[in-house]
Amino acid sequence: MSSPNLVVFYGSKVLLPDHDEPIEASIVVSADDGTILSVIEGPLSGIADDAEVIDAGDNIILPGLVE
Repeated sequence: MSSPNLVVFYGSKVLLPDHDEPIEASIVVSADDGTILSVIEGPLSGIADDAEVIDAGDNIILPGLVE
């Protein structure tokens, strides 16, 4: 069984429900169905080599806002 195709959105301003201020984080999403698989706080690291990485820079990311 192969791993799902992954898209990773990385940004320095990710707003999470358990934080008062935006943080640096990566959101790992299944490219197959758009499901958020994980949120990794901190700098971009440990991402699968075949994942597509989208760097949002200083734009604000709100994971899960639109389903």
